[in-house]
Amino acid sequence: MDIYQQLCEALAYINIIFDEDKLSLHYCKLSLQSAQKLGDKRYQVFTLGMASSCCSTLGKEDSVGYYRLLCIPLLPYTHNSCKGYAYSIIADYFINKDNRKAKEYLDSALYYSKDAVSYRVAGYYNNALGNDAKAEEMWKKSIDCDPNYLTQAETCKKIAALYYERGDLKNYALYMSKMSEAKDSLYARKKKYNMSELQSNINSSLSIKDLLDTITSASMGILIIILLCIMVFSLILHRTRKRLIAVHNRLKAEKQSLDQAKAQIKSLKKESAKKSDRIERLNNDIMVASQSSAANAQCGKELYHHIKNGGTTITWTKQDYELCMAYCKIEFAETMAEIERCYGNIAPRKQLIMLLQHLNYDYAAIGRVLGINSDSVRKNIARITPLTK
Repeated sequence: MDIYQQLCEALAYINIIFDEDKLSLHYCKLSLQSAQKLGDKRYQVFTLGMASSCCSTLGKEDSVGYYRLLCIPLLPYTHNSCKGYAYSIIADYFINKDNRKAKEYLDSALYYSKDAVSYRVAGYYNNALGNDAKAEEMWKKSIDCDPNYLTQAETCKKIAALYYERGDLKNYALYMSKMSEAKDSLYARKKKYNMSELQSNINSSLSIKDLLDTITSASMGILIIILLCIMVFSLILHRTRKRLIAVHNRLKAEKQSLDQAKAQIKSLKKESAKKSDRIERLNNDIMVASQSSAANAQCGKELYHHIKNGGTTITWTKQDYELCMAYCKIEFAETMAEIERCYGNIAPRKQLIMLLQHLNYDYAAIGRVLGINSDSVRKNIARITPLTK
């Protein structure tokens, strides 16, 4: 927002408070011109609302509708802090013209903000529908949160009229006295600050030179206006800084989350690589074991066929006996299982002797395989003790 536009808006608001509607309308127009040049649509509805209020007080009813209808296309661009006010003044325009639209805009106004303006318009709407009890409730809420003595007085007058229609003269007198108090407070404020003198010292151009001249020549009232403007600027700067801090904190949190996610992904990749290496080693071990097992099975088969074809075991090592019997445990599974049940875990050479015996080899044939005589075979068999007799 431009400083010139903000000053005009602040001065328009101050003049409304002091019931200086002509001057307020003048500053509203200056503020709107500046905002339109800047293309800033966020807060224009607030200025349009003040302009329509001034026109209403000055009896320019056509201009009231003109300014309020201008708010409708600005609603999508309006800042959330002004949306409740915007919906309220549009709803007020449609009361008794199109009550369905008035209800829609009023509901939106109360959704965004429950303040003096929205409550006052809600009172107008219910009064137009003949729901005086609800209108009275809304107007009383409006008075409780309304800082403007002029609108307080108008609302008190509306409530007093309701009591007068009901014949409740006690409450009628009460709210008429409240109306008088509000007008007295407004008069006292105007007398204290002497707005006519203040406005005579402010040139409508609001150039920097004029402002400096005004500061040096104006009374205490102009200093109060400047202080109010400074407060507005400070509030805007504070809100902007607060938003920037919130954005910074959100970005910082998102960056931390992103860094954590990257670290987790990196860790998962390392674990995945380790698991892949482990799986590859296991596959290699399985392949080697499979190849070794196949080789051993082939070797055991050849040793058995060597015996079967009339060969001897004279030159065999312990490993040869083990390989041969490993093959025989597959080839003669039932027989080898029977031998193991009868004799337990005996040496491979003894297993071969008992297998040959089960295969109906006589002592002489077994002796030829082992390279010993029949008596030695008989002695070897005798030394193999069964588990159960």
